[in-house]
Amino acid sequence: MTVPLLSFLAEYAGEQLPAAIEDLTWQAEQEGITLADAIDKYGWQVPFAELVQEVRLAYPKSFAGARILSEERTSWIAFKEGAPATALDVVAKFPRGVEVIEDRGFSEAELDAQLREVDRKSTRLNSSHTDISRMPSSA
Repeated sequence: MTVPLLSFLAEYAGEQLPAAIEDLTWQAEQEGITLADAIDKYGWQVPFAELVQEVRLAYPKSFAGARILSEERTSWIAFKEGAPATALDVVAKFPRGVEVIEDRGFSEAELDAQLREVDRKSTRLNSSHTDISRMPSSA
């Protein structure tokens, strides 16, 4: 565990630090790892999710997704084209390295819109088909 990560967790959690440490202690016991390992493995994940939400809201036309890879203890954040410079600044301040993926070719909003369209068409097609009745049970 790096001291900057623990300092970040303390700053992030504020008054909730004792509860966060209690949760991480429980997680460490469940996995048979040290508290330091639990902090290194999990202590940054909620703040990362909040960072992702901040970027998602600030750059809806560019944001193309994000993921935490728990076993590797890494994460990535992706953009449709080049990452906005201000988004890169926000990501660079995060205490744990975040891989930035550019030129994904689509934004999360565009993907969501396409999925909704496919679902809408699928629902419309399904509702236009008539069900084939089974033979009555009295026959």
